[in-house]
Amino acid sequence: MTKINVKQLVVTALHSKEHANNIVDLIDLIATQRNRKIVLEAASGCLDIFTKYLEEDCLPSNTKSDDTIQVFQSWIWERITDCFNACLSNLKESDDGEKMLETILRLIQFKAICQNKNATEFIFPEEELAKLMGVVLASKNPTLLQTFTELLSYDDTRYFVLKSLPATLNKLLNADKTIIETVFNFLKTTVSFMPTDDSKLTSSYVFGSENEPVLAKFQSSRPFMVSHHRKKFSSAWLEFLKHPLPGHIHKNVLVIFHTSLVPNFAKPRLLADFLMRSYAKGGGLALLGLHGLFVLMHQHNLEYPEFYKNVYAMLHPRIFDAKYKARFFHLLDLFLSSTHIPSYLVAAFVKKMSRLCLIAPPDGICIMVTLILNLLRRHPSIRHLVHKDLDKAEAIVDPYVEGEPDPSKCAAMESSLWEVSSLKSHYSPEVVKCVSFKSIGTMETDVGEILENNYDELFNDACSKEFKNFAMNHVPPETLFGGFEDTTSEIWCVE
Repeated sequence: MTKINVKQLVVTALHSKEHANNIVDLIDLIATQRNRKIVLEAASGCLDIFTKYLEEDCLPSNTKSDDTIQVFQSWIWERITDCFNACLSNLKESDDGEKMLETILRLIQFKAICQNKNATEFIFPEEELAKLMGVVLASKNPTLLQTFTELLSYDDTRYFVLKSLPATLNKLLNADKTIIETVFNFLKTTVSFMPTDDSKLTSSYVFGSENEPVLAKFQSSRPFMVSHHRKKFSSAWLEFLKHPLPGHIHKNVLVIFHTSLVPNFAKPRLLADFLMRSYAKGGGLALLGLHGLFVLMHQHNLEYPEFYKNVYAMLHPRIFDAKYKARFFHLLDLFLSSTHIPSYLVAAFVKKMSRLCLIAPPDGICIMVTLILNLLRRHPSIRHLVHKDLDKAEAIVDPYVEGEPDPSKCAAMESSLWEVSSLKSHYSPEVVKCVSFKSIGTMETDVGEILENNYDELFNDACSKEFKNFAMNHVPPETLFGGFEDTTSEIWCVE
């Protein structure tokens, strides 16, 4: 079979419907032929024949019987389905299927035009679109995905792509976990195409943006309403988030959460389960999950009583060695920014940070002391922690229960900030400078200015300073550390 033979089959069928069976031969060529040029010629020829027949309302040349018309129309629609399936199978097996994909998209567009000719509600070949999307997402060819992504720029096809995604993703991800990154990148791309105003939903892949009379007819249909786009967008993302995600993808989802997902969700509170699972994973994911929960609580009235208890649990010595240390303290300042937080809760955070100052590195101490001062300025009701006079019994036993996970039961309000006072004798001049304040004041300090400080910077600053006087020993040491219990005296000698 050559291209000339294929063209003869097409021309003969176009000339007379008596040769409509040529369509079957062309479909067989698409399914069995190995020559790419012949396959594409046959697919394009089928599309031309379908277009001509259906534009003429499928009237056979030798009769006008209603029964014959209906039978012939049904036969043509069956052949359109056969042609689509043959093209889709060919697309799966080919390494360079860009032209075949374009032909399939034209076939879907053509079928949608025919279905909407006398329709009052917008109709789209959703089954064909879902099958095509499954093949494209599973493909290793990035060009196919790029071409398919262009459908998102049209309001009608974007809606039906989003509508078909949940079932497609469920089928794909259960069968092949390796494509999860491709799926995530595609979902992330949908964000940039999400509409914000019904009046701007005027683009159509099926009819073209210039066909105003037809578009006006379907303007009240779901594909041209922002609220329905958001519902389908929500369903697609929720289906994706049900599946186990690799660490880097999980993190990326949380990073774009409040800027890309929440504004486009119909009901953002449905994301709370995913955020709680993120917190349960610990580490940086837990922190990002708490940030997401805070956004939902603050902007969408989510009720999550355990929120501050979970934040309190993250105040741990290991936070000073974590890569996300700066982000944690930035978010902690944000979480505690409201003046309506109960005093006992603020006192618990202040006391726990005060206790951590005893074992924290100098850069961490400076951050926490700044946060403590800011909280004391926001909440005058806890300033008694600074000015409290302790009797001898209280000076020996601190009522604060350090190991209590519930901030409401740690008795921080009965304690004091003696730890901060003890830092005045710290070895680091920067720490001493931080805690040597004469009054609490009212003007808050911008925490962002010191969040990126680290121990290396403090050390280099100390080394770069010039001193006129130096402290030196005037008595030769007899032990390394001094004291009667210093066992190094056994190996220490003075020459």
